[in-house]
Amino acid sequence: MNLTDNSKIYFIGIGGIAMSAVAGIAKELRYEVSGSDSKAVYSPAKDVLDDLDIPYSVGYSEDNIKTAKADFYIASSGEDETNPEVAFLISEDIKIYSLSELLYELFEDKLRIVVTGTHGKSTTTAMLGKALQSIDDSSFMTGAVLIDEKKNFHTGDGHYVVFEGDEYKALYDDPTPKFQQYKPDIALLTNLEFDHPDMYSSIDEIIAEFEEMIHNMPQDGVIAYNSDNAELVKMMHKNNLGQISFGIDHPADFVASNIVTTESKTEFTVINKDKAEQYEINVFGKINVYNSLGAIALLRTLGFSQEQVQTGLSSYQGIKRRFEFVGKKDGVKIFDDYAHHPTAIKETLALAKLRFPDSRIW
Repeated sequence: MNLTDNSKIYFIGIGGIAMSAVAGIAKELRYEVSGSDSKAVYSPAKDVLDDLDIPYSVGYSEDNIKTAKADFYIASSGEDETNPEVAFLISEDIKIYSLSELLYELFEDKLRIVVTGTHGKSTTTAMLGKALQSIDDSSFMTGAVLIDEKKNFHTGDGHYVVFEGDEYKALYDDPTPKFQQYKPDIALLTNLEFDHPDMYSSIDEIIAEFEEMIHNMPQDGVIAYNSDNAELVKMMHKNNLGQISFGIDHPADFVASNIVTTESKTEFTVINKDKAEQYEINVFGKINVYNSLGAIALLRTLGFSQEQVQTGLSSYQGIKRRFEFVGKKDGVKIFDDYAHHPTAIKETLALAKLRFPDSRIW
């Protein structure tokens, strides 16, 4: 891609949570943006598109492409040759790009931080992104809507950009994971288990993709990783990049201990090189201590002060569908959570029991 100030960008599948965010980022960076989707677009994507006056068509047609006369076409990974717009572009030998390829181009001059792993990607990306937004007005994009922002991205002028690194395919005909196409300078690895059986037949295939991403990082790149995850520990033994470990149950460069849950927050101590620092977050559960600990380890290593890190973490108010309270009926509190992997479900139930130890949970 060779973006210019006058480039026109068209998004096929603009109504998705990620595609609408990338369209929003491109518009805020002053590119001309338009797109289409198969059906009516709903919030939060609709809010982003409407607030930024991004035009889009409902229903796919090659006439949309002819009318748009765009310089670059970005397709959702879920759209393939059966989509008439994709089919038309193929017939005209016009290249189709992935959203991850576009994001790399938009932020090529920034220090790119990619947060990836089986669990906790969205939350960790949001925590780290909000912290760097507070500290440096850096940009970020995550896969879930932040409760306070009411969207899943921020476009700033800072030195960094934080991406949630999805391990799913970039395009219908390109199985490359999105996290590879971001070309990270810095990586934060939350954990690693088998997932996405529709794409990977074994955990070894997932490990190979992670190793490829690490192999392509610059020699002065930095990786922060969870030392309580055996697969990540084994992976880190195979490369010579700068490494920062964080954990709770095993030795690490940054270890969280003395975890205390109050009515409104979680407090804990972080030990680094025999120095103890106190932190607090506005969310609950061991999984969120891990999520924030990864951000703390990376931010402190990058040279930001404890006070800056704490202020940044305090700005994080949570994301949608992560133990999100949605209402109360007949004395029953109802929470919405995205967890679907067995480990994530286990952690969510543990969080519920922690918050409501004397209540029946179902």
